[in-house]
Amino acid sequence: MWFRRAIAIGLATSGALGVGVLLTLLWPALRIVWPVVFLAVLPTGALAACWALRPRAGVRLAMIAGLVAGTGAGIVSAGVLLAASVREPAWNLVGVLSAPPFALGPYTWFDPVPWPLPLLVPLGAALAAAQAGLYYRFVVDPTADVRTLLADWIARRPMGLHAKLLVGCLLLAAGSGVVGLVGFAMLEDMHQRLHGLELQAEWLTHLHAVQAAVAGEQAVLVDLATTPHPETLDRLPALDARVRAELDHLAHYPPHAGLVLNEGQRRMETAALRPRVEAVRIAHARFSEELQAASADYLAGDPTQAAAEAARLVPLGRELDGDLELLAGELGDSVFDRALEIDAAHHAALQELLGLAVLWTVLAALLAAALARAIVRPVRAMAAQLRTMGQGNFSRRLTVANADELGWLAGEVNRVNGQLASLYDQLQGYATNLERRVAVQVAEIEHAQRLQRYLPRQLVERVLRGEIVVSG
Repeated sequence: MWFRRAIAIGLATSGALGVGVLLTLLWPALRIVWPVVFLAVLPTGALAACWALRPRAGVRLAMIAGLVAGTGAGIVSAGVLLAASVREPAWNLVGVLSAPPFALGPYTWFDPVPWPLPLLVPLGAALAAAQAGLYYRFVVDPTADVRTLLADWIARRPMGLHAKLLVGCLLLAAGSGVVGLVGFAMLEDMHQRLHGLELQAEWLTHLHAVQAAVAGEQAVLVDLATTPHPETLDRLPALDARVRAELDHLAHYPPHAGLVLNEGQRRMETAALRPRVEAVRIAHARFSEELQAASADYLAGDPTQAAAEAARLVPLGRELDGDLELLAGELGDSVFDRALEIDAAHHAALQELLGLAVLWTVLAALLAAALARAIVRPVRAMAAQLRTMGQGNFSRRLTVANADELGWLAGEVNRVNGQLASLYDQLQGYATNLERRVAVQVAEIEHAQRLQRYLPRQLVERVLRGEIVVSG
């Protein structure tokens, strides 16, 4: 019977995982919380130890039940994830496990089946068996030391039962709130990191605009050194103004409405960029000034001087291009490195949050079990005492350590037990006295019956009334 119940529990938890996966496929907005669906199979071992077995079944049988339930859950979960990966490849878990901080694979052990899915069966079985054993040891088994100590401590607190229940609920809610706040803080940190990445990407966009404008100025320089065209020279002021505007923007970088970045982070990020931008701006100002002078010479009617000055500007232009390329390369590498850092931090945050959630789940289960034991244990003790009293045994005294309403109720049961014991003793005395009196009356009746054989009836009646005493 327990075997079938364990299999049913494994199928139920893996079925819940399947429902979660289906919801994420039907509503893409839920994919952001996709790891939550695996919470459905986490308590498989504990549920098997709690619901599949009778009390006092033993740790070994609990682990076997967890192993059976975990195997069933692992098989069904692997099948569900394999079917889901046909539509959404991320569900085969290869991408998650190959990315930092895991960096596992690639492996070709089970091709064409993704390698993580077959491993879910032995992994799920082992974890469920260990979980079932621990759950039975610390929650189900009444001799569990940790739970007993905690339950005794709760029972001895001089608080009302409703206050203990309220405190327990508040602790569970507070712990859940802490886990939620930690998760929110991790998400907010990731949010700020992403804004920093957007900031650097936006810088790179402005820098590319500077490079495009400088390339236009370089084209004017080449045209000026060979065969100038007036319409080309007319573009020079606009190009120069565009470069100056972009560099001024990068150097000061005012707050952007599209980038929700706190002021401290914005200043820190821009402070690292400003010296490099200033160096490029100085180099461009020198290049632009001499290019403007060469253009003015040409417009003044001295093309030879303009061509000579343009030729001297070629090395300066190349130097400016090199500075821009170097800065753009550094920004591009920084954006890529920062993206990798954010990805690694994201995976690490998921691990930490999952570990924190599992830890709090274990602590919450221990607290709930201890609180339940502090309430159920005296109730069971009083029920046993009442059964003993119902059997007529009033010699046993009820011992309950609770300093709450249950302790008061146990005291009342002991008081009633004492009163019933006293009444029972009185009834026994009355019964003994009655038996003695009945025995006397029976003896008298037997004596009268013997006298009737030899004496007249009237004389016998007088003897029975005590009017005549017969001795011997």
